[in-house]
Amino acid sequence: MHIITRKITLLPAPFTGTRIRIRIDDPASLTWGIHYLALSTDHTTAVIDWGDLSSSEVTTFGSVTHAYARTGEYEVRISDDLESLRCSTTSATSPFRSVYAPMIREFRTNATLLETLEDNCFRGATNLSAFRCEGSRLCTLEVRTFGQCASLNGRLDFANADYIATNTFDGCPGIAELHFGKANEETIKSLSSWEASGGKFGAANAIIRFD
Repeated sequence: MHIITRKITLLPAPFTGTRIRIRIDDPASLTWGIHYLALSTDHTTAVIDWGDLSSSEVTTFGSVTHAYARTGEYEVRISDDLESLRCSTTSATSPFRSVYAPMIREFRTNATLLETLEDNCFRGATNLSAFRCEGSRLCTLEVRTFGQCASLNGRLDFANADYIATNTFDGCPGIAELHFGKANEETIKSLSSWEASGGKFGAANAIIRFD
């Protein structure tokens, strides 16, 4: 008589939230952070996994930073408890723009609660080369969200966006296509920013599609 045993591997639950891949090259500048974040309504805590086996709980509005022990690439994961996010700032002398923003390489979100990328969210993130918005209800792109993101190229999808500021994509010559949801076409085309930007929102070389 043979006894057959089976090993069952339980896979971790799929991550729902926001992932930001960063690269730290300078041993003298090992700190990275987010300029501003806001929790969603009825949520009291968001968890940030810094990608180096450490994490932080965020319970208030404002900025957050983390010091790494060594250089390298890290994937920062933020739990699906945020309503809005701003990675950078308008100040050229602030670390959040002059130092922290260029460390950003990739941004991916499937967060169901994230609604807004705040003013200048990625401004100065000159090494940001990939942005993915999958299943998120992200609907608002504020002033210069992607300002000076010269490495960003190809197609960007914003299925649920219904407000885009005039200069959202200033300084992004590599963006070839912008896709918005067909259901929001009338709303987007009624925006003053649509008319003021010539239907481009600053992405001078992009084809605009609603699908």
